[in-house]
Amino acid sequence: ILSRPTWMWGCEMGANEAGVVGGNEAINTLLADELLAIDGRPKERLLGMDLLRLSLERGTSAKHAMITCIQLLETHGQGGPCCNEDTDWTYENSFLFVDANEGYVLETAGVKHWAWERIEPGEYRNISNGISIRTNWGAVSKDIQSICKDNGWWNGTLPFDWKRAFESLRESGCWTCTFSEDGSRVQKDTINNSLGTQMAGVLRDEDSGICFRGVSGFCSTGSQISWLPSIVSNDGDNAHFFSGASDPLCGTPYKLFLFS
Repeated sequence: ILSRPTWMWGCEMGANEAGVVGGNEAINTLLADELLAIDGRPKERLLGMDLLRLSLERGTSAKHAMITCIQLLETHGQGGPCCNEDTDWTYENSFLFVDANEGYVLETAGVKHWAWERIEPGEYRNISNGISIRTNWGAVSKDIQSICKDNGWWNGTLPFDWKRAFESLRESGCWTCTFSEDGSRVQKDTINNSLGTQMAGVLRDEDSGICFRGVSGFCSTGSQISWLPSIVSNDGDNAHFFSGASDPLCGTPYKLFLFS
């Protein structure tokens, strides 16, 4: 099941019958110009949303979906117009893949470079349009450390810090790092205080920037909440809740989806 704009083949978030949930966000790195053709316009490759859909179609676990995404990225590359109205807008992507047992953050740079980090059991994470992987990555793409060293983004001596090496001052379109920081705070407070049962309230939070209402012309147009009980606990089936409202603040209810 996919949540996506009507013009798009791929998706911005979704889930599959294997209990894998995924989402993606726009980011910008110092390699963003790799996405452009000679004329300065985005060169068509797979959009991040295409990569996400294909990963959810094929992934049997969070790790498998992440590996699938990496393989597609290395084979075909990412890029292309990311907006139906503004065909000059393009960006790199951050992905979040989770199942009932573990999760992974996968962040990309340029056309084919990447780094991933495993989310340990009991941890929480949001990606919120910012680079978040530091030195605790599980793996990075081939030659990326050499590229960073050659460009003076890493001295080759200190532990390789993905965020420090690649973070660009260029915004992804309408977001700032404040959204990521506020999102982490709201998410942490909610999980600590109510075990995540008020996640709908988190997604409606406007002050943190999680819910957009006319931010640089953007509005939140859909939200997804997925409940993934542990196989060990045998605490019911996976359940997915979607709101297709143009603004979650309007009170439109979430609709339940179950894989039969």
